[in-house]
Amino acid sequence: MLGAVLVVGCVHVDQKSLPKDSVATLSGKRIDFTEYEKSSFSAMTAGKVMFGLLGVPAMIAAGNQIVKENNIEDPSIRISQELTNRLVTQHGMQKAQHRSELAESDDLASLLRNRADIDFLLDVKTINWSFTYFPSNWTHYRVLYTARMRLIDTAQQQVVAETLCHTRPVDETNPPTRDELLSDNAKMLRTFLEKAADDCTSVLSKDFLQL
Repeated sequence: MLGAVLVVGCVHVDQKSLPKDSVATLSGKRIDFTEYEKSSFSAMTAGKVMFGLLGVPAMIAAGNQIVKENNIEDPSIRISQELTNRLVTQHGMQKAQHRSELAESDDLASLLRNRADIDFLLDVKTINWSFTYFPSNWTHYRVLYTARMRLIDTAQQQVVAETLCHTRPVDETNPPTRDELLSDNAKMLRTFLEKAADDCTSVLSKDFLQL
């Protein structure tokens, strides 16, 4: 859990939901979403954690290799696409031409530079994705995922909704081994990360975007 705590602990979020009286003003407004370079994935094993802070680079290197070798998609893209679709369908927004270039920074001024083509920017960023062993069962693993979501009014340069989503998609009564997670091109790990994205989408939709 050390790597996850280090990553999530440095993120500041002003928790707020989209005001209900703002929903009607979204109709016809143009929206796009951000994309970021994949953040580091931590593969935490008991052996690496025993080295404390010295083991963190090894966890990250191992995790990034797993993501690269298996071409695993950052869950934030799945969340962003689905939330955008729901905002269009349920709040009457319009999809702008998507810009797929990676954001250089999550600073508001940087994100909104040269974005006069949109009225709102959906900013979903992966803060932590990882797997870690159970402290009481070192041979079985849970998957952890945290994302930050912001809905930004580009004209006002203001965040109108913001939160963190934390999820653990593994059934902890029947957790997988590391080999099970990574077999068949990490099929099970990929499935859990997709579930994490879908779980976050549901929570963000209902509790923070009035969907």
